[in-house]
Amino acid sequence: MTLEYRQTGCLIGLLDERVRRLPDANFVTFADTALSAAALQDRVRRVAAGLADRQIGRGDIVAILAAYRLPVLDHVFALSSLGAICAPLNVHLRGEALAHQLIDSNARAVVVDAATAQVVEPLMADLPGVELLILVEGDAPASAHPEKWCRHEDMLAAPEGRGPVELDWNDPAAILYTSGTTGAPKGCLINHHALHRGGAIIVEPLGLSRDDIYLTVAPLYHAAAFMTLVSTLVADAALVVEAGFSASGFMRRAAETAATLSLGVGFLGMALLGQPAGAHDRSHNLRLCAFAPLAPEVQQAFEDRFGAQCLGEMYGQTECAAVAMSSVVGARKRDTHGRVLPDMEVRAMSETGEFLPAGELGELVVRALAPGVFFSGYWKQSAASAAKIRDGWLRTGDLGKVDRDGFLTFFDRKADFMRRRGENVSAFQVERALLQYEAISEAAVFGVHVAGEVDDMIHAVVVAAGALDPADLHRHLAAVLPYFAVPRFIESADALPRNASGRVMKHLLKTRETKGPVVDFEALGLLRKARRSTG
Repeated sequence: MTLEYRQTGCLIGLLDERVRRLPDANFVTFADTALSAAALQDRVRRVAAGLADRQIGRGDIVAILAAYRLPVLDHVFALSSLGAICAPLNVHLRGEALAHQLIDSNARAVVVDAATAQVVEPLMADLPGVELLILVEGDAPASAHPEKWCRHEDMLAAPEGRGPVELDWNDPAAILYTSGTTGAPKGCLINHHALHRGGAIIVEPLGLSRDDIYLTVAPLYHAAAFMTLVSTLVADAALVVEAGFSASGFMRRAAETAATLSLGVGFLGMALLGQPAGAHDRSHNLRLCAFAPLAPEVQQAFEDRFGAQCLGEMYGQTECAAVAMSSVVGARKRDTHGRVLPDMEVRAMSETGEFLPAGELGELVVRALAPGVFFSGYWKQSAASAAKIRDGWLRTGDLGKVDRDGFLTFFDRKADFMRRRGENVSAFQVERALLQYEAISEAAVFGVHVAGEVDDMIHAVVVAAGALDPADLHRHLAAVLPYFAVPRFIESADALPRNASGRVMKHLLKTRETKGPVVDFEALGLLRKARRSTG
């Protein structure tokens, strides 16, 4: 077969353009293996030929259930070159949840590693649509379907093949499942244009250039992994991929790789600050860590300790990638979530569907001012897709506001917004107040029903160093929150359940049995005292 690589601007086209510009310069590093774009291109073409020989082609969906290592990147680009669709899945999925996403995605093949192969094999009897299992490392488990297994290394040993594949901007590139913080994950169908835009739009705000080395710990099933990959290609930068995040080892790895910047969720910054002072806190080349969201005081603490600029203002969704962010140059408002990006318009909308004036709180809705900003819809969920984008406006389901200067402030998920004593209470704002208390390192806030009460009571689950002093904690909260926003219940936990992107899975907290010790400020008389003091 003869492949013609004419997909300029699409994912495989970005790699080919990089080869034409900088064939031999270092492009990507995994552990101790560094490759140029030309070397990666050779691997990709061999893997593409191997996939084509196994009848994988345009429109086919291949799930990736493996740690983000070099063989996985081979497949990401190889699938793009064939016009196939990549569906990265959370490597921690098991049992029914994993089977559901493999069936829901219509995957014809699954890329697995030594660990996930053991998880997929027992499910094969319930996955008749899966025709091929590609093992990227280790040994295949004993299988009742040995004919379905093949090895990635056998594809690399095959001669390069070529076949006519030409892609359009609007062709589907990936299915990325939402994080599922409020319910079951939905598959977002992302076309090549949206994938390109998601990475290209952050190049200027990050000041990304050919001189940069980008350190990423984002798993492939998180949109940030594609943002870093595409932005690296667009800016002719270099990329270092770590297969996982280690709070104790991150700064050491940054020093070893001479990384100049990193991008990830705000939890990474909090985790690094929680580590003991180390030899690599200042012995590195990092100029920027874009960990968002992070409160202004946390950003300052990060900069004071590590000496790298901290950009903690960013807002986005899988359905539209980055919506707002701050820039390394120009005006910033650290108590916001950044300035709305130039290819978008964002407004706050009332419950009755009316646009609100600048600075007023409502549901954030987004309109694209250029092609390729939004996803193509939820996979096999036409009703949900129609509800998400109405009259050209994407409904985020988030409450926030946009000021006259274009800076966006996220307040909370609509589902997490609470009413208490006739007032609106943002779980996000209460969580920020809890995190300002020195002993608390993590916090999640939501409403719980208590018999005999009209309003839901505010319940906080926190991770703290040692036992909490209820009176002291209440004094802190009463000083920084209105009386009606002070939680009634404070539950201690060893850890909060988080998804791959670091977001707390609140729906799991709401539905589980309370396990840790719980402080009831009402039973202690502290809430009544606070109400009396406010008149």
